[in-house]
Amino acid sequence: MVNINDLSPPSNSLKAADLEGSEWEVTIASYVVKEFDQQDEKTGEQYKVKKPIFSFHETEKTLVCNKTNRDAIAYAYGDEMDDWIGKVIHLYPTMVPFGAKKVEAIRVRAVKAAAKPTRKLPQNGPKDNHPFAPGNDEGEPRF
Repeated sequence: MVNINDLSPPSNSLKAADLEGSEWEVTIASYVVKEFDQQDEKTGEQYKVKKPIFSFHETEKTLVCNKTNRDAIAYAYGDEMDDWIGKVIHLYPTMVPFGAKKVEAIRVRAVKAAAKPTRKLPQNGPKDNHPFAPGNDEGEPRF
């Protein structure tokens, strides 16, 4: 049998099919910014857009990062892309709308560092009315 992916020329860029349905944990090693030609789907007008291309320690393949994935990384690690080097992200395949159809794409999940609590909760303070609140000695939810 012939797989349609075998008919495409070899590529150094990650495709959703490369993930084989699983999530990959990768560490950003470096990036370059490249300008790409784009076409407006409605008007057909051509324009240029800059996108980062990320390299990872765990694979030789790179990821051309779209705005959705770039925003996900920025949410977790800030707007300065140089600060992303050495950071861990998760790549996972999912279906996304593309024009009138749905296609498989790579999405990024990056976990934002937990913020330090600004105040401590009282140890033996008044019982909260929430059914699962600390201090609910009955061991059962209160409804």
